[in-house]
Amino acid sequence: MLGRPVLGRRALGMGLATLAMPAVLRAQAGAAQAARPPDLGPYAIRLTWIRNAQFAGEYFADSRGYYRDEGFSAVDLQSGGPGAPPTEIDLSQGKCLIGISAIDLTAAAIAQGAGLRTIGCLFQKSAFCLLSLAGRPIEGPKAMIGKRIGVQGGNQVIFATFLQLNGIDPDRVTTVPVQFDPTPLVAGEVDGWVGYIANEPNQLKRRGIAATSFLFADHNYPLLMETYVVRADSALHDRERLKAALRAELRGWKDNLRDPVGGAALALDRYGQRLGLNRDSEIMQSRTENTLITSPETEANGLFTLTPERMERNVKVLRDLGNEVSQESLFDMSLLAEIYHEDPTLIRV
Repeated sequence: MLGRPVLGRRALGMGLATLAMPAVLRAQAGAAQAARPPDLGPYAIRLTWIRNAQFAGEYFADSRGYYRDEGFSAVDLQSGGPGAPPTEIDLSQGKCLIGISAIDLTAAAIAQGAGLRTIGCLFQKSAFCLLSLAGRPIEGPKAMIGKRIGVQGGNQVIFATFLQLNGIDPDRVTTVPVQFDPTPLVAGEVDGWVGYIANEPNQLKRRGIAATSFLFADHNYPLLMETYVVRADSALHDRERLKAALRAELRGWKDNLRDPVGGAALALDRYGQRLGLNRDSEIMQSRTENTLITSPETEANGLFTLTPERMERNVKVLRDLGNEVSQESLFDMSLLAEIYHEDPTLIRV
């Protein structure tokens, strides 16, 4: 008789444990399901140029599984280049979730009725520059007056805008049509060269040719480039996919800031391996671009962010150039704001 209550308590304990096991398993299954990323389907981002080191952050995000970690089942890094349509067209036609572009191109598309928004900006300064030989330096915008400046077809509008913003009559500068190889500058056929700070200056440096350059951004040219652009309806109704993509992009670009040589290697050996890229040039490009990505503002607020003052300055310049846009029609920085509010550790670079 004395043993029966003990047995009863033991049996009761075993029974309760047995009853509790399904609840534990259910809790474990729920936790595992919560940890599993959502199924966001495929992700497509339209690049502005060929697959060189300019997009090293995307290569890190893809190769290290950051897009997959966020829930994307596949990744399509769509090349741009001279033969590609404008990013804004591909976005409007639904060919990509995010497109990389420049603020003046997006503003022109919006002014023509396209529903687009800029949701972030990689470069904190425009990469366009004026390149000249060290023996015949052009040290500022006014020094271009009376000179022959080589300008590529795709950069004619940018150069005309730069002249206008610096109060230079275009008739006082001789514009010479050129391609992308700066050999005419070396040969003395032109005095200056509109270039991309991470490309042509590094090409000449690699060839042992002394040159000097100045950034448009340091001379009254605030217009943004390497911007992240989306359809306006996506910014409203596809926010979780956009935030997932931006988080993966952030991780990828932080990796390139830490390891620009590794980012260049991804361009050379995997993503652009068929393009005949030069290893030294790609490493130099990756390192140079890293200098454009961070600023005191991004250190305080996080990569890709823009202050209201910078956005308003861009809107003012664009309106002066004839684009009827507003800050509200051009920018939506709420996605980044939500990302950094939800995880402030992402702000750190």
